[in-house]
Amino acid sequence: ADTGEGGGLFDDSAEPATSSRPAPWQTGGTASPAQPFETRAEVPVPTPVRLAPGVAAGFSDWALHWSVGTLEGALPLPQQIAEISIGRSDDNHVIIAHPQVSSRHLTLSLPQGGQRAFVVDSGSRNGTAMLERGEGFILGARELHPWPAGAQIVIPNHPPAVVRLRLQPLRRTA
Repeated sequence: ADTGEGGGLFDDSAEPATSSRPAPWQTGGTASPAQPFETRAEVPVPTPVRLAPGVAAGFSDWALHWSVGTLEGALPLPQQIAEISIGRSDDNHVIIAHPQVSSRHLTLSLPQGGQRAFVVDSGSRNGTAMLERGEGFILGARELHPWPAGAQIVIPNHPPAVVRLRLQPLRRTA
């Protein structure tokens, strides 16, 4: 039992139980309490949103901007596919590796020319919401909704939102 006199489990002045060496943060070493190792190899973080193998982006009229947790990025969407499936499963065109995303979460319709996009929630378990100009609404399952440029798709449809998607038409210079 902790008597309140120091020497407890989280007391930096206590000697480690398995070593007579003090921890690096106690001796002015290069690590901190959050990183108690003196050397640390950089580990690449896998991209949580990617195109499926064999799906080439080519010259697209649209870019999908995404954020998952603290990671974010953008990818051009394939122009040759009129309806793009988005979900966690590897058989989608766009794969989002997150447990809140259903195996087949959304279908995105992109007409040629980048004029207008449409989105359908494919009956996902956690739902989908759209946020536009401060207003939000939940997408009904299997209902076609316009997806205006700049509006965000949010997964799940209840807080906290873990996946955010935004479509942007790409403008080409001649």
